[in-house]
Amino acid sequence: ALKTAGYSSAHPLVLGALLAGASERTARGLRRAGLCAGIAFQLQNDLQGAFGSPEHTGKPFGEDLREGKATYLLAVGHARCVRRGDTAGLKLLETVVGRPSATDAELRRVLDLLVALGARAHVTERVAELSARAVGALRQADLAAGPTEQLIRLLVDAAGLPLAGATGTERIADEVGRGEPVIRHYEALTGGVR
Repeated sequence: ALKTAGYSSAHPLVLGALLAGASERTARGLRRAGLCAGIAFQLQNDLQGAFGSPEHTGKPFGEDLREGKATYLLAVGHARCVRRGDTAGLKLLETVVGRPSATDAELRRVLDLLVALGARAHVTERVAELSARAVGALRQADLAAGPTEQLIRLLVDAAGLPLAGATGTERIADEVGRGEPVIRHYEALTGGVR
């Protein structure tokens, strides 16, 4: 929330808007859009780090898993193992993730587990939801039509979703208020800094 969503997405949008003399409503909409899009981007990046091909990501297969990179994807997988009492799954996660010498076969078992647990599907859905919230916030930010569409394209593309393929975009775009828990969490962390 503070780095990718705030520092890299929301703050640049808000600063640009304020320098251009935008209204508080516009700045608030851009902040909401930036937070949602920034988190979506990070989640998509984590998915690519685990499941993406080295040709696409430019990183060796399993690098994030071998490094033990703490991601939402792994947190969801771990939580689902705990909830199901899946001790074998927990053991696999605990012995393979974060071990630089893990074999490709062991890493594939971890990826298969994350798919079987529904962790990959859950994170993919979150990316689509957050992208849709970003789109909805931009459409309600009182921007001119041209810049709005350019920002929508930029933010949705950054999250790894083509505009037409953003699952539920039109449905969720009308429910921007559902993004408020993300905003409240961000404001609690930053002391309300806008």
